[in-house]
Amino acid sequence: MEFYIKLGSNKATNSKRKPFNDQRRLKLLMDAIRIKFDICDDLHCATNPFELILSFLFRKLEKKVNLHGNLIKTVLFFNLEKQFEPLWKEWDKKAQKEGLHSTFYTNNKDEYIGEWHNNKKEGKGIYNWVSKGEIFEGEWKDDKRNGFGGWKDNKQHGYGTYYYSESHYYEGEWYAGLKSGWGRMYYSNGDIYEGEWSNDKRHGNGMLRLANDNRYEGEWKNDMKNGHGNFFFLNKGQLLEGFWVDDINKTGKMIDFDRDNARQANIYELPAIHLKDAEQVLEESIQSFKKN
Repeated sequence: MEFYIKLGSNKATNSKRKPFNDQRRLKLLMDAIRIKFDICDDLHCATNPFELILSFLFRKLEKKVNLHGNLIKTVLFFNLEKQFEPLWKEWDKKAQKEGLHSTFYTNNKDEYIGEWHNNKKEGKGIYNWVSKGEIFEGEWKDDKRNGFGGWKDNKQHGYGTYYYSESHYYEGEWYAGLKSGWGRMYYSNGDIYEGEWSNDKRHGNGMLRLANDNRYEGEWKNDMKNGHGNFFFLNKGQLLEGFWVDDINKTGKMIDFDRDNARQANIYELPAIHLKDAEQVLEESIQSFKKN
């Protein structure tokens, strides 16, 4: 190993760069860079890798330069120690999370890929809750989901999309962490609901389209079909117009609807209704359920 240093006096005319690898150059080095001597009993006195290297080097050259005493602990006036910082300082710098980082794993195996500031998630990032199968992609502030993507103080707020899984997610309006307002929910079984929400439940007017293309259009309450609604059995070419209570159709009428395009249409059409006033009978039935 060779160390290169400025030799001679402080004058520029006497300056040149040479490796110190013999007796004369080592003595010049001590004069030129103002070595301060301290006595050390053994190598354990070296407090960092730089001192350890120099102590070992001086031991090897001790006889050449006729130095007396034990090993020499050296401090250079221009502080070369900064070039040889203790390893723990380098490791500590690498451990600090600042700026864009690759995948960070938590103790429970969750994953985060994105930006950091002062060891907190800050900026754009993707968080994967492995145990829940949920994924968030958006902006963070002070270690909380916040900003673009419909978040405020680590709660969904405003308009945004939340993924429960790759095939199950909600896109729409939020308020204080709850689905509220208009929104569209994609279910993992292929069903899709589009309509109004309140307090994290389907509430108001909305349409539920099933994976087989049959659909319900009407009123909802407490996450269930409640009130007036039409159920389209498109696979059979029929339409049920009626009144619903807690997901159950209580009364209504069934009519043929788009039979020519139905994949599983019945052979026979539905018979005609021969009541004198079928609409009045239906309305009275609906009113009785409303009272209850």
